[in-house]
Amino acid sequence: MGIEMNKTINISSLESIATKAMGCSDCFEQHAVKHAYIEKAQPRFVGKDYWNSKSRVAFVMLNPGAGSACERDQNWNLTLQGFMAGAIDLHEVFDCQRRHMPHWGRGKLVRFIQAHGLDLEEIAIVNIAWCSTLGNQYPKAMLSHCFEKHTLAWIKELDPNKVILSGTNTHGFSDVIQRSIPKVEIYPGYHYAHRPNTAARANERVADIRSQLKIST
Repeated sequence: MGIEMNKTINISSLESIATKAMGCSDCFEQHAVKHAYIEKAQPRFVGKDYWNSKSRVAFVMLNPGAGSACERDQNWNLTLQGFMAGAIDLHEVFDCQRRHMPHWGRGKLVRFIQAHGLDLEEIAIVNIAWCSTLGNQYPKAMLSHCFEKHTLAWIKELDPNKVILSGTNTHGFSDVIQRSIPKVEIYPGYHYAHRPNTAARANERVADIRSQLKIST
């Protein structure tokens, strides 16, 4: 089951950006970071109905998790290798992620997206940094480099109407996204896995964003 793209969207452009990012090792050569379990850059999920959604919302987050040798991550690793080898296309990468998403953050990510009143198939997820790192270490210079080299091009290709910045470390990228897509509406928010001491504020912010998105309850 592939993901059907709107005719105005060229899936090969996304595949080109993903291939370039997955072949990049700049940050591991230039910064004091090491690879985690999954060593390739990880393109993030685009729902099959995203392109035809009226709201077209993209969640911008910081980074993929470090992963482990569990069966799901082994399967994800093989999927990424298959894409790099040309054995599967980006549709299948997204399909694999969609199957795994209910387990991300012990289900917190899916609940976070749904709390905004959004359908998983109508949203896109973007990470500032494409690669997972040992110990989740992400120097500011690394984030900026990855964003400028890969992420901004991906966001521009997604051409979202609305962007939700998930986590305070993503908020600093608001201005450049706004300049690149002048029409986009940007909503700074908390990370989906917010700590208990910020839970109340985070939940209030989700409700506020949902209200501004004009998503019905």
